[in-house]
Amino acid sequence: MTFARFVLCILIIGACLAGAEIVQAQTVTIVSGNGMVAQAVHVSPPMTVLVRDAAGNPVKNATVNWTIQGGGVLSNPQTTTDSNGQATNTFVGVDVASITPAVSFVQSTITATYGTAKVQLTETTAGIVNGIVEVQALLISPDLSQLPLVGAAGQQGTIPTKIQIRAVLGPQQGKGVPGVAVSASPDIPTNSSTIACVGGYAVTDSTGTATCNLAFGGKIGAGGFTVSVGNFSFFDLSFKVIAGPPANINILGGDNQKGNPGAVLPIPLVAEVTDLGGNDIAGVPVVFEAVVPGTVAFTNVRDTSDGTGRVSAQVTLESTGGNVQVRVRTADGKVAKLFNLTVNIVIAALQKVSGDPQSAAVVETQFSSPLIVQVNDGSSQPVQGAPVTFTLTSGDATLGTGSTTTNAQGQASTIVTAGATPGPIVVTASSGDFHVTFNLTARLSGPACDPKNMLFNGASFIKNAASPGAVVTISCTGIAPGIQGSVVAQAFGGLPTQVASVSVTFDGVLAPIYNVSNVDGHESVTVQVPYETPVGTTQIVVTQGTGSTTVTAQIVSAAPGIFETWVPNPASADPFSNLVRIAVLVRPNGTFVSLTNPAQPGERMRAYVTGLIPDPGTVSTDVTSPLDSDVLITTPVIVGVNNAGVHVAQVVYARNLIGVWEVQFDVPADAPSGLLLPFALGIPADGRLAFSQGSHIPVGQ
Repeated sequence: MTFARFVLCILIIGACLAGAEIVQAQTVTIVSGNGMVAQAVHVSPPMTVLVRDAAGNPVKNATVNWTIQGGGVLSNPQTTTDSNGQATNTFVGVDVASITPAVSFVQSTITATYGTAKVQLTETTAGIVNGIVEVQALLISPDLSQLPLVGAAGQQGTIPTKIQIRAVLGPQQGKGVPGVAVSASPDIPTNSSTIACVGGYAVTDSTGTATCNLAFGGKIGAGGFTVSVGNFSFFDLSFKVIAGPPANINILGGDNQKGNPGAVLPIPLVAEVTDLGGNDIAGVPVVFEAVVPGTVAFTNVRDTSDGTGRVSAQVTLESTGGNVQVRVRTADGKVAKLFNLTVNIVIAALQKVSGDPQSAAVVETQFSSPLIVQVNDGSSQPVQGAPVTFTLTSGDATLGTGSTTTNAQGQASTIVTAGATPGPIVVTASSGDFHVTFNLTARLSGPACDPKNMLFNGASFIKNAASPGAVVTISCTGIAPGIQGSVVAQAFGGLPTQVASVSVTFDGVLAPIYNVSNVDGHESVTVQVPYETPVGTTQIVVTQGTGSTTVTAQIVSAAPGIFETWVPNPASADPFSNLVRIAVLVRPNGTFVSLTNPAQPGERMRAYVTGLIPDPGTVSTDVTSPLDSDVLITTPVIVGVNNAGVHVAQVVYARNLIGVWEVQFDVPADAPSGLLLPFALGIPADGRLAFSQGSHIPVGQ
């Protein structure tokens, strides 16, 4: 023992032995030999005990100490356990005749000890007078009329074996002998029908009486059995085992089959009903059922066991793919067994359901929509239970689910979280021999803009129709987080260059902002393109908070757009569900044109337009018309009503508005009436005519 270990022993446990192992709690139990009756001065049959460790394992080479009280001599004070953890000893019964005062029997207590564990055995030594053992056994039950004793396999019988052991000679004549073991066993050990005391054996009480409740087992049959008292065989009786209640259902055929959806499995499901002894039982009603309802159908069902205990059913697999189970059970549900079947998954197509395209996700955040695929069979029906694998093919991202199976709709999904690196991300979904790819994009923080689908004329909403000074709407995700509806700039004065933490520049020049909106998840900002912006390629920078995105766009010299409003469609059977656009027009009396207040032939109207070409130096960014004069436009403006040109009286920069022109034109005196007459305009630009969107004008009579 090292000094350190010695000190540790002193400090922690107070004392320890060098080389000793820490021994966990043990148990000592009786294997055989308890409750024996031995003749005086005779060697007893073996007494055997079992030593186990705390884990319940047998302990070999363990020394068992034996002591005896009450008389008699042990053959050995110590014995050693064998490889099975068992230790055996015997004793020599006391000389009963030498005991004063005289007795008919003597009882000894023998203790077997290992460590702190011990067990006690009670043994009886009987005196002998003239060759007759002074202790005898009397059979109380059963009587001859009750033989053979009949019991169901696996069940306890109704008639017990009852024995009384008492002194029949000597000073204690008539006194019962307690602590004597009583057991029962078949005369022929190989008999397939069995009988035994419940618990292995019974022990006599203070009156010397023991009741052995009999347990019947094994196969149906009959035979003789012996009742042993102590270590002597006293009584030979007979018994009969009959079939017991259902205890087991055994699968005989049809398990672990595979088939395609809708197929009838070639082998029927066959099972047998038996009792605890393995005896077939006839006439037992059973139920075949799918563990998951609807996964299989049954035909040719034999749901009552025949003379061999057999039941069966033919199975048709339904459309659900994967593993399915069929339960066969007794009608009362007390006994059941499961058949395991497999429905082959027939995959004919794999298609994307959603998740591509979708908006770019900010790095290290989750994409807004999961990736969803659907597996279909040859009839274009969804396949449930089909395995689907999602794999990151390229880019930096983490998948929520790598492998999964399709649900009842044939669909499988995964979420995707962008990694720290911006750029394209490709995810491949696979099922069987089929593959589909999802193309995603991770971006840096700030708005996410698609250069091909972000810039719209603020009046016509024609894509990429933007010119210097025009009103435009820029659509990007991440512009208006947390906004519901619109945040509008102040009603009076110049427009601000930042609204709701959003700002926009065109080639470095801040754009005046009309509003920032988030309507049903569609995020946008509406601005005036600065007049300083050159025609051609320009860099647009959209900033939200601390994040920004730069996009390249094309600016044209003219991008006319007519401001419009929505009205019920008078040509529709349900006009309020089918709206139509008309131009925003003002009549000479200052009222706005509507379906109930149409323009009149010969009237001079005012339309409001953006995207025209002013004379150089006449108009500036974020500036309204001067108070003392009108800003006229010299570029011709062509106006059409009902697909014909009309007289344009004047085009001026609209007062109190920014980026908006007022086009004054005359409705022809012979204009036909109609609530939705065609209306449009155009201007020459870059050697061509730049047209607005097609709109409508209501004209009355």
